[in-house]
Amino acid sequence: MAYADSADLIARFDETVIKDLASDTGVPVTTLSTDAKVTAALAGASGRINSALLVGTMYSTTDLAALTGD
Repeated sequence: MAYADSADLIARFDETVIKDLASDTGVPVTTLSTDAKVTAALAGASGRINSALLVGTMYSTTDLAALTGD
C-alpha cells in the first residue's frame, strides 16, 4: 500500500528539484510517475511507515490496508 505518489511529491516539493534528484545522468527525469527511482523511494517510505506501525503490534496489515484518509 502506497501512502503517497508522485503527484503528492509535486504538491509538496518543487517538481524541478525532484526531477534533478531522481537523475543519475545530469539530465532531469522527464516523467516522475513512471520513474523507477521515484517509485522505489515512495515504496520504501511506505515500507518504513508500515514497519513503524506494525512494530508496536497495535495494528495489523489488515488495519493498515483499510486506511482511507488522514
